[in-house]
Amino acid sequence: MQHVLQAGLSSGMSAVTGIHSGKHTKPNPVDPSFDGLAAVMPVDWIPTADKKVTYKGKNGDVHAPQLCIGAWPWGDTSTWHWKPEEEPHVAAAWKHCVSKGVNFIDTAQVYGTGMSETICGRLVKDMPRDSFVMQDKYFVVPQAKDVLHPTMAPLKKLETSLKNFGLDYIDIYLVHGPIHLQTIPMIAKGMAECVEKGMTKTVGVANYSLADMIKMQDELAKYGVPLAIN
Repeated sequence: MQHVLQAGLSSGMSAVTGIHSGKHTKPNPVDPSFDGLAAVMPVDWIPTADKKVTYKGKNGDVHAPQLCIGAWPWGDTSTWHWKPEEEPHVAAAWKHCVSKGVNFIDTAQVYGTGMSETICGRLVKDMPRDSFVMQDKYFVVPQAKDVLHPTMAPLKKLETSLKNFGLDYIDIYLVHGPIHLQTIPMIAKGMAECVEKGMTKTVGVANYSLADMIKMQDELAKYGVPLAIN
C-alpha cells in the first residue's frame, strides 16, 4: 500500500480530488478578500498537554491533547526510507512525549502497509489502555475488500489494523480521503458499524471538502453516530 501511495503522490494524485493534470495541476486561487490569519492563534499561544480536545462519540467521547504525533514515517520504506534501527529512537521519543502528557498518535493503514500500526502497537504494549489515544485511517484506494465487501470494507480493514496494533479498539477512525470506490452512504454505514461493534470510539474524515463532510455527517447521523473530526 505504501508504494501505491508514493506512486500516486509522484504522479500527481491527491487524496482529496484524484488525479491532476495539465491546467488542473493547482487548485483555484484563494479569494483575495479571504483573511487567512483570522482563525490563527495569537503568537504567544502555546499548546499544552493538560488542555484536551473532545471528540464526540455515540457511546462515549475521546479526550486528547492538542498536540498529536504523526506516524507516517514509521515503517514506511517507500516515502521515508525507514530502517529498523530507527525504532529505538522512536520509542525513546514516544516515552519522552508521554512523560510530558502528549499521548496521542495518528497513523493510517497505508503507512508502511500496516507496519506503522505494528510499531505503534509495540510503543503502547505495556501502557494502560486509557493512558493513550490512537487514531487510524481507513485506506481509500480500492482493494479486493472494497469490491467484495463494499459497505463493510472499513470494518474488515479495521479488523486487520487491530491485529497489527494488538488492541481491542482504537479511539478515532478516519476515512483517509474521499476517493473511495464506494458512495458516502456506504462508507458511513461501514464506519458506523465499527462504532456499534466497539472497534472504535469515534469516527471522522480527512481531506474531505465541506460538502462531502456535511454529507458524511448526515449519513452517520442516521445511525446516531456523530462526525467527530475533519
